Amino acid sequence: MQTLVSDHRDVAPRLGFAWAPGASKNGRQKTVIRGGFGMFYDRIGTSPFENAILNNGVNQVDYTVYNPTFFAPTIPALSTLNAGSNAINLVDPKLRADYSMQSAIGVERQLPHATTVAVTFTDNRAEHLDQTIPINTPLPGSFNPLLPLSATNGVFPLGYAAGHVMEMESGGILRQKIVMFNFNTRFSSKVSLFGNYSLTYAKDPAEFAHRSIRLHAGLRPLQPGPAE
Repeated sequence: MQTLVSDHRDVAPRLGFAWAPGASKNGRQKTVIRGGFGMFYDRIGTSPFENAILNNGVNQVDYTVYNPTFFAPTIPALSTLNAGSNAINLVDPKLRADYSMQSAIGVERQLPHATTVAVTFTDNRAEHLDQTIPINTPLPGSFNPLLPLSATNGVFPLGYAAGHVMEMESGGILRQKIVMFNFNTRFSSKVSLFGNYSLTYAKDPAEFAHRSIRLHAGLRPLQPGPAE
């Protein structure tokens, strides 16, 4: 049971159909059109919540020291380190389960010599994908990248003393389109030849993560680019 995130509105309808147009010959049509649509939800694991409890800046600390003048085992006391260099993990209170809306339609045709060919188009639209965003990133143009970040080098949305704050959010999205072609030829009951080809276009969720970072910084979001 999903207890860490509760949302009773996660309805997942699914619908499919198959249709063989035309008149049957020898009791069987040679063309079949199939299609369907469905919504699919993913579970949210316990890791983000465990990390938020562990790396809350108190239970466990994780400091980044720029240009250290010491080497192990000469480790400085925590009281001498700056709170702004501590890493903290958070979980967005609005975090929700991500889902994908998948639709597909395809045509299958029976050819002579025990051969069938099929072409299928699939569209996948995913929403609320989880992503980790550095919400305390200094505003662009407010810091010198050649110098370590500090209270005097950068304007931080939450203040420098808040540290490196990484928040798990549900702001990622995915847009994907797939065209698949396949064929199958049966030479006998024991020998067959088949092949397939697929062409995929997708917009990478990482591009939308960059957009979220810019929104946190109060900037206009960038246009998403194609996936790598």
